[in-house]
Amino acid sequence: MAKKYQAKDGFVARKIAGELLLVPVGERVQDLNGMIYLNETSQFIWDALANPVTIDEIVAKIKSEFNVKDNDVEQDVQQFIDDALTNELIIEI
Repeated sequence: MAKKYQAKDGFVARKIAGELLLVPVGERVQDLNGMIYLNETSQFIWDALANPVTIDEIVAKIKSEFNVKDNDVEQDVQQFIDDALTNELIIEI
């Protein structure tokens, strides 16, 4: 069975000065000193992580939404997931 991932509570995506940022709120403010810039694809992935989802499901959604057939999408999503796990932004379900 494929691993599923979900965003942790304590972060919100906000558009600030034309930039899309992931901002810690509540107790998470103490854990993360700063904000995280999200590009359009990162925002899409973050939104997908609102509910438990597999990497394959995210890849399929990106390919459908952005009409891409690029095989690098899976690698890019995996990198986002790895970084988000390292920074404790998401959890493995």
